[in-house]
Amino acid sequence: MRRRTVAYSPARLLAETLQEREKHLCSAYEYVAEMHNALNITQPLSAKVTHFFDRPFRVIQGGDFADAIRARITDPAVKRIAAGRLIGSIDQFSDSTDMLEDTRLRPMLRTLYDWAPTGEA
Repeated sequence: MRRRTVAYSPARLLAETLQEREKHLCSAYEYVAEMHNALNITQPLSAKVTHFFDRPFRVIQGGDFADAIRARITDPAVKRIAAGRLIGSIDQFSDSTDMLEDTRLRPMLRTLYDWAPTGEA
């Protein structure tokens, strides 16, 4: 992996245009992808950003990384969890403060993660 300095700077955090923010984000995406590849836990994946279908912004194709990592899982319990749809953490699909803070809801929310397709567990 080539050595690259990724510094936090006000310019990166305060970019005012979409293009300026995208430039900084793409640099970070590529750096993290290179870090992943340096771990050698999957086959090397593309560390270059590409367009997300016909949308006007670039991404690192994170699904490729998730799929490659999931394919390497050997622990049966973890494999069962990974067999379901990868929905991420709760705050990726809900903006509800109640859902995040009300501990009584946790058993119900856990079912979102316990689900595995029939025959794939």
